[in-house]
Amino acid sequence: MEEIPKKQKFALLGLSDGQKSAMSTKLIEEFRADTAYWIEIILSSIIASLGLLQNSIAIVIGAMLIAPLFRPIELLAFGITTGQSSNITRGLRIILISVMLAVGIGFLTASLVPLQIETVEILARTTPNLLDLFIALASAIVVFLSLSSTRYSESVAGVAMSAALLPPLAVAGIELAFHNYAQFSGSLFLFFTNLVAIVFVGIIMFFLYGFAPNQRFKQINAFKDITILLLLIGLISIPLVSSLQKISTRISIELKAKNYLENVLSEKIPNAKLSELKLLNVTNDSAQISGTIRIPQGSEFYLETKNAIADELGQSLSRKVDLKIDIIPVASIISETQKSKPDPVDVISTQFRDFLKEKLPTATIVKLEVADVTKEAADTSKMAWAIKPIITLTPGESLTKDEQQQLIAGFQAKLQVRETANIIWTIIPQYSETDIIPKLTPAEIYHQDLILRFHNFFDQNIVTNADITNLTIKWQNIDTNSEFELSNITKYTIGFDIKIPATQQDQLDAFQADLENFAKQIFNQEATINMRVFPYNSRSLTLPQQP
Repeated sequence: MEEIPKKQKFALLGLSDGQKSAMSTKLIEEFRADTAYWIEIILSSIIASLGLLQNSIAIVIGAMLIAPLFRPIELLAFGITTGQSSNITRGLRIILISVMLAVGIGFLTASLVPLQIETVEILARTTPNLLDLFIALASAIVVFLSLSSTRYSESVAGVAMSAALLPPLAVAGIELAFHNYAQFSGSLFLFFTNLVAIVFVGIIMFFLYGFAPNQRFKQINAFKDITILLLLIGLISIPLVSSLQKISTRISIELKAKNYLENVLSEKIPNAKLSELKLLNVTNDSAQISGTIRIPQGSEFYLETKNAIADELGQSLSRKVDLKIDIIPVASIISETQKSKPDPVDVISTQFRDFLKEKLPTATIVKLEVADVTKEAADTSKMAWAIKPIITLTPGESLTKDEQQQLIAGFQAKLQVRETANIIWTIIPQYSETDIIPKLTPAEIYHQDLILRFHNFFDQNIVTNADITNLTIKWQNIDTNSEFELSNITKYTIGFDIKIPATQQDQLDAFQADLENFAKQIFNQEATINMRVFPYNSRSLTLPQQP
């Protein structure tokens, strides 16, 4: 009876001794960092760098097909699992040289190729997050399963691991050539994250296959190495979680801003379209957003409108928003036939103006609104128009209901057979000059004259950069029941507010003395001056102007 080989305590994927021996031989003896290996590293790095610069994911995948970087990583994980320091050293040395070679080739490729552009594929590998760690873990499981099962193609599994290793190294070299050191460190951090995750998974998988150190001190060293890897994964996860949260926040803000701007544009500028929106920068307190809006040619987009949108968007996002908008006017392409065909609304408007000028020449059209209301009409077989004229007539003239109906009937007769019009009149009465001039009392006339005189005085004697407002002139009579007489006035009081630069307050005494002398000449008596002073610091202000 054939003896069943013993399995290790944790060998859940249990391999026989023969299978383990074959796997060990394949990992240690058959792998050589020979010339062919280094040629594969060089070629895959060149292809990956060119694919990244061209933003071609297909070319990058092609580079992964020949990338042999997963082999020394398997050797490193196997060495840690079995406690073989020689394999650990050998694996680390090959990995380190491969990394330096891949980064160097990426640097040279980017320096020689005249495509100094950070493509989407490049930028995607400069800001690692927690999802990248999960991808590396999943890729590693596939690779190490392929070692024992024919169900998995080792070359395809190698592609899965290379996806997490080779592109970040090529990106690191490219960003170094572009002098983008923050992105350079980000891509290296992504590679280091993936490397640690893959080695950790490899150790676990080899344990499950039944491999373990055969000596006590090797077991202790292996345990130390695994503990270090666990600590590294824990430390790495902290910035990765933070990065994922930032990405989630950016996506949420971009989506909210896009939906808000689309809704606002549909309300404020019909037919305007938001063609592009980018979140340039975001913090806990602010967000910088740029966008491109296409508006119909002839439409206007005021600075005040943009500022109002930014304020409302900031309230929605609970952040101060710096909104930068590029406006692109869009012209419609029409045929000569369409161009020569008049607008029906313009035709009806012209017909009504001509009709009213003929039938009611004394009327002046202040405003005219014409709208197509066919869809709301009871009989949709006819074109229905709603006409709303606002007119004025000569003083004393009126337009009775019967006359209005006669005009409606007359205009209806001029329309086409399948057209109908509903006219809603708005008539603004006009008055003769004698009707609109109010009758002022002597006291009111005298008060207006005084106000005018003192305003003239202020215009001629005002302190530089000062502003006078809220001027009031009051007086008291001897007998409040008597008619207005200048001789009955016993006391005048002049009140006003003056805003003056703080540096010019020393001129107020001379100004007040001149004002008192002027008032004495006007009133033939002393007057009480109530002057409220509001000093301010001069500043240069640039205000937005609306046409």
